[in-house]
Amino acid sequence: MHSATVQQLSQNLPFWLALVQRGETIAIMDGGQEVAWRVPPETMAEPSQPVARG
Repeated sequence: MHSATVQQLSQNLPFWLALVQRGETIAIMDGGQEVAWRVPPETMAEPSQPVARG
């Protein structure tokens, strides 16, 4: 797995998306903490059930 800061991701998005298209997972970091992942579609889990809002 690769990691990139939000700034790195925004400065070179095509590079990072090319990695994902090749099957790599990217951890997106902000302030030293992992805030998101970009994963290839085939590795994503099944969609979760909708959350009821009241």
